[in-house]
Amino acid sequence: MSLDDTVPVPNELLFSGEDESTEDSQRGLFDRTIKKFADQAYRTLLITYRDMSMEDFEALKADNNDFEEEADRECLEEGLTAIGLFGLQDPLRDTIVSSIQ
Repeated sequence: MSLDDTVPVPNELLFSGEDESTEDSQRGLFDRTIKKFADQAYRTLLITYRDMSMEDFEALKADNNDFEEEADRECLEEGLTAIGLFGLQDPLRDTIVSSIQ
């Protein structure tokens, strides 16, 4: 399935004024979920993978300056398959006020 494919939006991701007939792209569903998590102050993790042999990895690394700079590693973020999106609740600790003071 492509990120551009259109699907119905689940009720829990509908914005004000939208109804159950609302559709969005797969990418749009990710964006909606991330916004919902952000509104609830959750830390958001997107889990992805990409199949590649060690030989392919070494060739990619050699072609990109041995990944010395952050920009050299951006090629690792292409062609990924998303398998999960998680929102982690990270409540404030009781000691946060004294730590900030």
